[in-house]
Amino acid sequence: MAMIAWLLAGTPALHAAAAEYQLKAVYLFSFARYVEWPATAFADAQEKVNGHLMVIRHFSHGEDVGKCHVLFISRSESDSLERILGALKGRSTLAVGDVDSFNERGGMIRFVTENNKVRLKINLDAAKTANLTISSKLLRAAEIVSLQKT
Repeated sequence: MAMIAWLLAGTPALHAAAAEYQLKAVYLFSFARYVEWPATAFADAQEKVNGHLMVIRHFSHGEDVGKCHVLFISRSESDSLERILGALKGRSTLAVGDVDSFNERGGMIRFVTENNKVRLKINLDAAKTANLTISSKLLRAAEIVSLQKT
């Protein structure tokens, strides 16, 4: 069973913000189809994300975040981002967020809203470090952010 978790300080109150987060939720479910986790990320090595029940949990302040496969970190958690990402070190958790400089701070997929459209920025190095393989289908729809120094 794959688990998707939301890390939000509160529920978005404004209609526009709620609609934005509903769209992001759709993306999160889609990501599970385009990311390959190592067999050790699941209780049963034969399990696959596709075809299995998805569970959504809401965490407050990053407790127990390592027990999920996809973690969404909202802007409201910007001050705690390093601590949250640090808790994911050594785990195969897809870290997704909309925090400013999310990719540069170690996040894998960042939602960027431009002209009322949601765009993706992907840090492939961070995904590889977590032993995650992102499908080329998802990569084609995103801007790849390289943090390697030349």
